[in-house]
Amino acid sequence: MKHMIDKIQLYEDVDKCALRIVMIFEAVFLIAESSKVKYSYFTVGQTVLLKCTDGALKLNSAVWTGPAQNGIQKGAPVSVTEVDGKRSKWNVLQYTDDGRVLNNLLHRNRLTVTESYDLQIVNTSTLDEGLYMCHLGQNEVFSRIILKIKTLPSNMTFAYATKEKILHRKENTTLHILCSVQDGIPDSLSIIRNNKTVKSGEGSSLEYIFLPTRLDHGLKYTCEARSSLFKQPLKETIHLDIK
Repeated sequence: MKHMIDKIQLYEDVDKCALRIVMIFEAVFLIAESSKVKYSYFTVGQTVLLKCTDGALKLNSAVWTGPAQNGIQKGAPVSVTEVDGKRSKWNVLQYTDDGRVLNNLLHRNRLTVTESYDLQIVNTSTLDEGLYMCHLGQNEVFSRIILKIKTLPSNMTFAYATKEKILHRKENTTLHILCSVQDGIPDSLSIIRNNKTVKSGEGSSLEYIFLPTRLDHGLKYTCEARSSLFKQPLKETIHLDIK
């Protein structure tokens, strides 16, 4: 009789655990749009540490979800809005339960949860690319990180410029100088006018807005992308044609 009671209790515990996991996933997906996406970049074989919070908050529990290993393991779909405003879709599954890495993960031996509930990934590979989400409680705090392999920035372009690399505009009309790279993310992106940086930032695109006059006619603007993978920065230059 006692054996039967123990088995019933075990089934109840398993059911509660399964219900908790389902509730966590539902909460994660419901608030997936509520926090800003961050990006982290790695080279194959590197050790990566993904921060759950900025460190100011002391955690008592946390759950990580991550990529479903490119279809090797079945996951659930999540759609997020990235920094450039575009929506992207990812398949994710639960990686941890508090400080414990789940045993059903094929790459569990490469994952560790720190005391502050950050997620460490060792010997990273292309399979580790994707969306990672740290979820605290049901919906208290939430962070989203898209992990990508470092690649060389390329395909640099200026929006609205001609093939001859000329940007035509009228004086006293707002001018948008928008520089972007399509492949890879540089460490920094800068817009330079006459050897002076007028705008700099991080990410794959950068915009400088101003009101041109006739004095701006013929001026050169250079977009410069710097990366630790480059010996020399990637550059592109245009000329202004102000009427």
